Amino acid sequence: MIAKYNSFNYWQKVIEKNRTYKGRIFLGEPITNKTVYFHSIVFNRKTGIESVWAPIPNLKMLLGYIQYCFLPMAYERWIEGKGGKITDGSVKTVEDVIQVAMKDSDKFRDEIIEMKRQVQRLQNCWQLGSVNLAKELNRFARDFNKSWRGNSERFLYLKVLFNSDELFDFITYSNSVTGSEETLVDKIGVTESELRDICKNAGTDLSKGEKLKKILAVNLVDIL
Repeated sequence: MIAKYNSFNYWQKVIEKNRTYKGRIFLGEPITNKTVYFHSIVFNRKTGIESVWAPIPNLKMLLGYIQYCFLPMAYERWIEGKGGKITDGSVKTVEDVIQVAMKDSDKFRDEIIEMKRQVQRLQNCWQLGSVNLAKELNRFARDFNKSWRGNSERFLYLKVLFNSDELFDFITYSNSVTGSEETLVDKIGVTESELRDICKNAGTDLSKGEKLKKILAVNLVDIL
């Protein structure tokens, strides 16, 4: 199973089916107590902002998603936002993006070094057990955000949440920064207490799992 998820060919097929909105990739999968959660923001002034909230069935799939789906797209948007030209519509690996950046290596020297370092760091994660993998992905996300904090022209951000309790805490914290409980109701259609119940029971109650998937895929894109 590890070899399956640690494969560009596997993720290329997944991406091809979900080009318009990558947050919908896993919506056909039920939420269980092994489900983890992913949030990302990718921005440059040319293409605008893309916010994704996604439930992902397990840690190894989260690792594969970050390495083969998120990083190539995020790096591509960063390079474009700094004046590079990459987009041709094809699904890319990190190595593909690096090869394009190397055509203007003076301009993208620091980015090339960081992209190589980060993708190798993720590749080293594939042999880790669940506990150590969760710790390393948490550290990776923190370091990633420091490396790509950017400016008003471009920035990249990712957050990994390892259970629905963490998801609830992060959603309500994010909303407290940008609004009020009334704002939360306006955005996702439920109160904070209702959201807590949905998150708590999504892994065992199919109907609440479906509600949570709808909140992530449709309602949360305005909560950054």
